[in-house]
Amino acid sequence: IESASKLTIQVLPQGQHIIEQAEDLDVPEIDPEDPSASQAVDLFRAMDKNQDGMVTRAEMLVAFRHNRQIADVLKMPPRIRLHDGTYDRFVAGFLSIDQVKLGTFGFNELCAYMGITPPEPSDEEGSSDEEAEDEEGEGESASRPLSPDL
Repeated sequence: IESASKLTIQVLPQGQHIIEQAEDLDVPEIDPEDPSASQAVDLFRAMDKNQDGMVTRAEMLVAFRHNRQIADVLKMPPRIRLHDGTYDRFVAGFLSIDQVKLGTFGFNELCAYMGITPPEPSDEEGSSDEEAEDEEGEGESASRPLSPDL
């Protein structure tokens, strides 16, 4: 008589590749009102179903099912299947957006992934004010009264 032995395999949870502790990354703050971020705002709103300010993988998959163009814009496969390699490509793409690697990403991380950067502060205003003061001379600027706003 042969004895049957059981084989036990530990199955890791789906989030096995996600770390538990946030990394300190410099993700630039993007103003959602910035015209260059309008496409990112639309994408983020379409993906953030519960409107908590963060997008999970599940929310992203649901958004892809409702609108395949979202996947196209993010350069991800529109239909995700487990055994044809599209799931691995999806996870890799998600992790490239999720810079902190906590399983969710915010608006600023999406903008960074899409290459949207905050506008550079313009030096033209500051330099023209300084040039105007230099042209007036030091004596005149010292005798000018201060405005009450200062």
